[in-house]
Amino acid sequence: MKMGLMRFGSVIGLFFLFGCNFVVNISDEKVGERIKNYKKGFNFVSWKRTEYGADYAKNSFDTMMTTGANWVSIIVTLYQKTPSDTVMFEDVNKTPSIYSISQIVEYAHSKNLGVMLKIHVDVYDETPRSRIKPFEPSAWFRNYSKYVLNYANVCEMLGVEMLCIGSELAGLSDENDLWVDLINRVRNVYSGKIVYASNFDEYRKVSFWDGVDYIGIDFFAPISNKRDPEYDELILGWQPYLNDLKEWFNQNHIGKKLIFTEIGYPSTDGASMKPWKVGDSVDLEEQKLCYDVALDIISNIEFVDGVFIWNWNADLKADSLKKDYTPYGKPAIISVRKRWLKEAI
Repeated sequence: MKMGLMRFGSVIGLFFLFGCNFVVNISDEKVGERIKNYKKGFNFVSWKRTEYGADYAKNSFDTMMTTGANWVSIIVTLYQKTPSDTVMFEDVNKTPSIYSISQIVEYAHSKNLGVMLKIHVDVYDETPRSRIKPFEPSAWFRNYSKYVLNYANVCEMLGVEMLCIGSELAGLSDENDLWVDLINRVRNVYSGKIVYASNFDEYRKVSFWDGVDYIGIDFFAPISNKRDPEYDELILGWQPYLNDLKEWFNQNHIGKKLIFTEIGYPSTDGASMKPWKVGDSVDLEEQKLCYDVALDIISNIEFVDGVFIWNWNADLKADSLKKDYTPYGKPAIISVRKRWLKEAI
């Protein structure tokens, strides 16, 4: 507890040092309006300590806004060495600093965008986070809670409208008591909305949906079994997931809303078959078609309150963007603008 107070004190000190306007009332009128909006956004990503505060990151943000986006998800990533460890930590080179987070949040609010802060935990050996299974879950949660509460305090000060308290942690999502305790502690310091982002094949086993405000799904499900599919074939590929989701949601969660906290397709051949994997050869048309179908389907699900595309990079000159998930500079950007800008008119 002493360490948590010291960390929180250091956060306060940073804001005073750099002169951020950090005291924001989450219940104010503009924030309320942004919460009510159907959420059209991107996961804005960086794996560098100070990059969110760079001028080129703000230029990237401005370009992102030309799509019609009205929300943004800011990604912050913690790390652990192996999937069985109970300790996670900030990577001093890759985890965004509190100050850089505050800079991009403040910039987003200056553009009247709603903001979600989304917490990830990645494993150094590249094991998917869905396979994180600590040998002592209670110890893992003690350490994780310190970081989540720290970010919750920051979100409260910055007026961040939504906090995603975890992403794709399928190996831990049945730990009901530990999650409920964390959620209650977050609510003691944070007055915004809380969401958890389950993997597309995880949502039925999450034990604590009653405790959060929104149900989140990171959707990277295969929607085809062939290369170069047609539009109608992808529509059919969505149906099993859509039917299961509707049945489960209508039976268990009347009164809540669902958000696709991530959905993305790389610009490579086979994106519809393995959307979680960046392939070897570029295929811009398959990526575009996948986004066409996804946005058309999601916009017609009555209990969905938004979608965040994975992803939009803070550095638009990164070499990885050629094959990566971003629609920037690719035909897929037309798919997004066609739908989101039309809705904004």
